[in-house]
Amino acid sequence: AWLGLAYVTAARGDLDRARRILAYVADLSGHTSRWQRTTALLAHELDMEGIFRRSVNFMLRRGLKRTDTLNLVDVHYGDTARSLDALDADNHPAYLAWLLPWDRAADARRVWARMAAAGPPDEEITLKYLHYLISKKDIQRAQAIWQTASGITGMTNGGFEQPLSGRAFDWRAGRSREGYWQVRRVPGEGRDRSAALKVSFHGRANVNFHHLYQIVPVTPETPHRLHFWWRAERLTTDQGPFVEVVAYDGPRFHQPGSMLTGFSDWQAAQIAFTPPPGCTAVTVRLRRRTSNSFDNKIQGRLWLDDFHMEELPAGAAAPASAGNG
Repeated sequence: AWLGLAYVTAARGDLDRARRILAYVADLSGHTSRWQRTTALLAHELDMEGIFRRSVNFMLRRGLKRTDTLNLVDVHYGDTARSLDALDADNHPAYLAWLLPWDRAADARRVWARMAAAGPPDEEITLKYLHYLISKKDIQRAQAIWQTASGITGMTNGGFEQPLSGRAFDWRAGRSREGYWQVRRVPGEGRDRSAALKVSFHGRANVNFHHLYQIVPVTPETPHRLHFWWRAERLTTDQGPFVEVVAYDGPRFHQPGSMLTGFSDWQAAQIAFTPPPGCTAVTVRLRRRTSNSFDNKIQGRLWLDDFHMEELPAGAAAPASAGNG
């Protein structure tokens, strides 16, 4: 009732009285979730900065109408720096997460810088921001944040000792809804009884497989060599799986490795490549192309382990093709 009276009073033009009413209401309901949105909206209209800040921070901290609240904050201040100053530090991650879908890259950088200066941001918002930067192919910025957060350079989770997160620079694996293939981490089945990644093909389709990959930062025009281990069991058809390196950004670039079929114990493999100018990241991907043979429905299993990538001296030559080591 008091809030309704404040609105009516403001509509009649008696803004001073409306502000007094709102201040009275804010003192009564300062710790009650139910009235915060209405209070914030009226404080926005009446330019009552203290009450507005208190209400929007309260709602964000409680997770109440987060998107609507940040829309209101953005309209109220019209400037990222002022919004940051108004929001409490524990609400900055929500503000950054709100900015990303709007593709406000410069504003997101400003918020991230403020958060990072106050201490390491939590893992969830760090991964969200990294995912955004990688999707925008801002690799250098993403790489710097990733190294600071994880201490990792080169490939991430190369021995599959951790579950695949599917985010940032970690491995990403898809699923087959039809059940044509399966990718899963298998502890104890690695080369040294450590973990490995197991890819199973179920013989139901002529699979075009490209659903396991990792984005890796590289140095353009510098030779690199990818190392890994793999083994096979009953892999059928003339088109077996192979690992390839392709450009993630910059000019098109593709370097395939050798194919694996039939039975094979653990064996080392490598792919040497030189990223072209402007290529700051590559995609390391497991592939299997469709077969033109009559017997083309692939079946069998494949294990992968111990991926790592090295940067070679500038004068080293990268061969045009690569095979098993």
